[in-house]
Amino acid sequence: MAAHIGLWGMAAWAWQACQCIRPWVGMLLLSMLVMGVEFLQQYTGRSPGWMEAVLGLIAVAGMTLARGLRFPCWKSAMLLGVLCSVPFGWMGGRLFQEWKAFPIVVDGEAHWNRYGWEVNGGYLLSAPSGGSMRFQRKEDMPTAYPGLFKQPVRKDWRGSRELRLQLFWPGEKEALFGVRLDDSSSNPPYADRVQTEVGVTSGWNQIQIPMAVFSRTPGGRSFRLDHVRRFGVFVVSSEAFHYFDLRTVEMNGNEETQ
Repeated sequence: MAAHIGLWGMAAWAWQACQCIRPWVGMLLLSMLVMGVEFLQQYTGRSPGWMEAVLGLIAVAGMTLARGLRFPCWKSAMLLGVLCSVPFGWMGGRLFQEWKAFPIVVDGEAHWNRYGWEVNGGYLLSAPSGGSMRFQRKEDMPTAYPGLFKQPVRKDWRGSRELRLQLFWPGEKEALFGVRLDDSSSNPPYADRVQTEVGVTSGWNQIQIPMAVFSRTPGGRSFRLDHVRRFGVFVVSSEAFHYFDLRTVEMNGNEETQ
């Protein structure tokens, strides 16, 4: 997000430096461009980053003001640096909230839960009923294993007896979901990650998975539950669907680990 502020801020400063159009017109055009770029992200596999859009608009407004007040370059650079530092404070607060929520790693009602997701084959939305996230499938681009993936802030998952999920499936037929854990930041092959499959039925499903299922990879290696780098929930079965909702993912019987 700091990069968004830096790029849009420099673009606004350069545009206003040209003095080819009135400052307020340049600010309006750049603001429209900021919003357009964020809106179009949903067609590239990412969810629209409205917080990034707001920060981009602040950068454009701030640098336009700097040019209007005839700030020298060093003052404009200082202002841009201050604006770029804002996301770091915001991100630090969000990560701290997620850290404190552990052993809850997904909470559909929490503000911190809205960020940091990788979406495969769809969009991430808020469910209309509230309290959960909605994975909306991208109908025009079929993808294998559509679902949600995230890097948890707390990576030590030892001491837990089971992993619990609350998941809503709207289909009439039973579907098969995969729950996956990685202890590597790369995308490991199937033999070097842990994954289990669970069946879900129409409506809300309370899923309980013993943590012992994740103790060893298919290749025979002991999985590092003290170093969980990524987890995912995704659809395995081939049935057509439009969406599913994920409310919570949490561990039961977790002993505090540092």
